[in-house]
Amino acid sequence: MDITLNALQCQNYEIASEREWLIANGLGGYASSTVSGANTRRYHGLLVAALRPPTDRFVLLSKVEERVQIADREFLLSTNQYVNAVFPQGYLHLEKFDLYPVPTFVYNLSHEARITKRVLMPYGENSVYLHYHLEGSRPVQLTLSPLITFKFYHHESSASADFPQAVHFEPHQVRVIYEERYPSMRMLSPGGFAQPSGHWYYRFEHLQELARGLDSQEDLYNPCLFHFYLKPGESATLIATLSGGEPESWDEAFRQVQQRQSAVLRQSGFRDPMLQLLTLSADTFRVRNHERSTIIAGYHWFTDWTRDTMIALPGLCLATGQRDFAREVLNSYARYVDQGMLPNRFPDQFDTPEYNNVDGTLWYFQAVYDYLRRGWDAAFAAEILPVLETIVAHHQAGTRHHIRVEEDGLLFAGESGVQLTWMDAKIGDYVITPRIGKPVEVNALWINALSILAWIKQQMGGSGEAYSRAAQAATLRFQEAFWLEEKGYFADVITDEFKDETLRPNQILALSLPFAPASPEQAKSALQHIQTHLLTPFGLRTLSPDHPDYRGRYHGPVEMRDTAYHQGTAWAWLMGPFITAYVKITGDRMGARRLLRPLREHLREAGLGSVSEIFDGDLPNLPNGCIAQAWSVGELIRAMADDLEIQ
Repeated sequence: MDITLNALQCQNYEIASEREWLIANGLGGYASSTVSGANTRRYHGLLVAALRPPTDRFVLLSKVEERVQIADREFLLSTNQYVNAVFPQGYLHLEKFDLYPVPTFVYNLSHEARITKRVLMPYGENSVYLHYHLEGSRPVQLTLSPLITFKFYHHESSASADFPQAVHFEPHQVRVIYEERYPSMRMLSPGGFAQPSGHWYYRFEHLQELARGLDSQEDLYNPCLFHFYLKPGESATLIATLSGGEPESWDEAFRQVQQRQSAVLRQSGFRDPMLQLLTLSADTFRVRNHERSTIIAGYHWFTDWTRDTMIALPGLCLATGQRDFAREVLNSYARYVDQGMLPNRFPDQFDTPEYNNVDGTLWYFQAVYDYLRRGWDAAFAAEILPVLETIVAHHQAGTRHHIRVEEDGLLFAGESGVQLTWMDAKIGDYVITPRIGKPVEVNALWINALSILAWIKQQMGGSGEAYSRAAQAATLRFQEAFWLEEKGYFADVITDEFKDETLRPNQILALSLPFAPASPEQAKSALQHIQTHLLTPFGLRTLSPDHPDYRGRYHGPVEMRDTAYHQGTAWAWLMGPFITAYVKITGDRMGARRLLRPLREHLREAGLGSVSEIFDGDLPNLPNGCIAQAWSVGELIRAMADDLEIQ
């Protein structure tokens, strides 16, 4: 199941500019654009480097303009979206695109020349390679014009007389100095000739940002030109890097990428084509630095979030054979436990993690359990047990944001103006989905966490009776307090004064977790309501279409999108727990497998080879949000491998 676009698709601008490719370097940096070559997002770029891995991502090399001269004829390979114009239109020469082993573009210029362009990022480096190979019967002159910027990836850039600080020319190399406190970028062209330029390109239009109601125009600077004279069968390479050492040759860098992909696939043991693609996608989210091993929540704009990391870890790491990395992540996060809580996220450009979530810490228990149940690790269990017990003790005694266990054994969380669950959209001081009280999925996770702690202690030869009793008492209370007998499903949030009877997907965790608190009868009824009202081809809606607050499309300015984010928008990650619950309750694996067909096709749309963050709740359920989301990919891998027994 390769990812290939043919000439008809490549030469259709709408199709080619909506299909996006992305490769990552294991540091949080990446290269990404559209198949057409036009950058449609502020986040697109050929070298987007994590300057404080895995955060502080800056766009450095935005794109490269490419001109091919064959005798007296000129061909422009690049494509740019300007305000009200597309120029040049190099996509009209593009006859094929392949995603693997590296993004590959084949340009048919005439019966005399074909140029194959490949893009790769070496693992563990803030570097990008562009490689051009000529086939045909005539020599050509290839001119590359790099367009650079230096911007935080959430921003747009505009022309400035002070940018860049300096450009130094050396044989086959150009060094761009941005600011003294940041590393300089070198552009190397083995076999090429560098010529000073110094021109600005104005008013690129980022159509995706325009659609999102954000600033969408950008200016880029061209410091130099690189010239190559190629005979048939010869190649040219341009390397942009922040590394100070001598870069590998193209052949060696390409070989290392192929070796890594082969190793990743071999470790997974998967033979199913969809699982193999998802496994390669999984590798883009796993990152390491000197402080922690972690998982990027989504590309292009998320950093690492505890909740996303712990939900995604079983699929991205354990099901794919990356067990050592999973342990590194779990150990890394254990160091950040504070007052019985893990951070919500590790933000860009700030050193202090944010402790404003209730469920991420509880998902940590599930990730630990998944690690240990797949292969007992006595040393790790001994290290992690005190951490888990400390977390439970703080929750029982009470910690930040009024998170506390109440007399009924259930977990209360929340205070005005703070969003603690995964439904965290907020506009100014206006909270879209206030869930102060006892959220259903939080309490399912709490009961699951108590049961996991009891299981670990028992596996170690001790007594987990106290935790088992607490879990059993909370389970009985859960079944009574959350169940809506007349509705046939679980309340979303309860307090002493009210029950939120809104039909939402959060209750799926009360059915799917290993120590799920729903009774068999409750689970069967709740699943039927979820399947009838919330299931889409790509995930579960966050709100039933019958509700007056339902928003079936995620589009428009920030306020419109945030209003729809958890009010009807479908989330792909929820397909994982739905499949788990469906198989557990019905035993119908074949029926569950049929649910995967639309998602198989989705791998050829939006973010090629990966799974989007969200989809419209209404037909045709268009993809949106991040083009590659860690828990979307991870939960699909986990459910396919564990519940559907696909290998």
